[in-house]
Amino acid sequence: MNQEDIYCRYGAEVDIKDMLLYNLYKWRSIILCSLIFCILLSTFGVVRRMSSDPTLEPKPIREYRLALARYQLNVDGYKLDITNYEERMTQQKIYLEKSVLMHTDPYEKPTASADFFIKLAETEWDGLPDNINVDPTDSLIKMYTSGLNSNLDWKSIEELTGGQKIYLQELLDVKPDYSSNTFTINVVHSNGEMALQILDIITEQLMDKYQYLKNEINNHTLTVSNRALSYNIDNSLADRQKSSQTILAEYEHAILDCQEALDALEDEVPKKPFVIGFIKYPAAGFVLGILLSIIFHCTAYLAGGRLQGDEELKNRYGFPLLGVYPRQEKKRILSCIDRFIYKLSGSCSKDDTENTNQRIALNLLNLTGNIKSVLITGSISLEKLQKFTADISPLVDNITFTAAANMNTTPKTLELLAHCDAIVLVEEKNESLIREIRKIQEIINVYQKPVTGYVLLQG
Repeated sequence: MNQEDIYCRYGAEVDIKDMLLYNLYKWRSIILCSLIFCILLSTFGVVRRMSSDPTLEPKPIREYRLALARYQLNVDGYKLDITNYEERMTQQKIYLEKSVLMHTDPYEKPTASADFFIKLAETEWDGLPDNINVDPTDSLIKMYTSGLNSNLDWKSIEELTGGQKIYLQELLDVKPDYSSNTFTINVVHSNGEMALQILDIITEQLMDKYQYLKNEINNHTLTVSNRALSYNIDNSLADRQKSSQTILAEYEHAILDCQEALDALEDEVPKKPFVIGFIKYPAAGFVLGILLSIIFHCTAYLAGGRLQGDEELKNRYGFPLLGVYPRQEKKRILSCIDRFIYKLSGSCSKDDTENTNQRIALNLLNLTGNIKSVLITGSISLEKLQKFTADISPLVDNITFTAAANMNTTPKTLELLAHCDAIVLVEEKNESLIREIRKIQEIINVYQKPVTGYVLLQG
């Protein structure tokens, strides 16, 4: 298979690793581009901040403040409900503890009762019109029964029972009967005898009031009858006692529900947003500069049409690779980064030209055979070709090396090409153009000269 057939069948492949290293070699230009964009976007940020309202907060901060206020209202609401339920529960416990009615057996409820009959004196009736429609006795009943709980002197009853007025008032029940000119007083107590004693104290106070009313209001008589102590079943009292206990349990459940809701809110505490602020402009500029610079270098790598891989000429035209010169380390700022990248690429960062020259010389001796003259040419500058020729010539005996400029632009090289026995191409990685090399290869094919191999300089 000749070189032309190899070239026709070759399809260029992109070496991702080589492209990555190519970008790494350009790290200085990448950093410079990122700094330029960093300055540009920082300037834009300064102008924008100066033109904006300084009192206007960013939207995430405003939303955070609203969410925090809403969260705090919910927390305060649950705490207020817990306090309210606790106060009600405390009062309910005190009531259940001190209320005599709540300790009274509803299925054997002692009730002391007495009927009070009021009769208006005849002299009072004589002074009234014959056609009167209202019984004046009704007003007397009202005077005795209206607000009886408030008008009684509870001190003696408190001393007797050891209880408090507020819990004793519910033991008293007054039922007026205007049709019969009577009213009934019922006193409930857990102790029947105590109920009778309370009834007697109330009766005594009503009789004192009677002495005042018959002299100051209307002359009448107040008679006490049917004083009795009875025991009965009161289902309504049983329901009331059960309801009071249920209310206490409901308060406890309500407190637990509020506490659970309050604990659940801890997982919903609004997180303060991380607002980058002005730093986002230089940061975005730095990242954007890096991305654009990398895109530019990748595009240049893919579309530049330059020699890239070490073995690309071997793959394209079947030329043997005689040797690769190491990259010459230059004295630059942060050259340690360059040395690190060289190690990643597998290149030696030190000047190892002498060893490379010896390897290339041995390869030439093995490949040239009886050839006496070799033309050193390529698409790179004549100075680099001459330097390579000067380095190799002393190491190879019986072969004459001649350096010649790019034959695509230098006709004299064609004259030398016609008289040489073999050719050695010298090209520079990432610098030599593939189209130039292709033209050189086509001319070599026309002259039917053998290519011993090629040497690659690290660009």
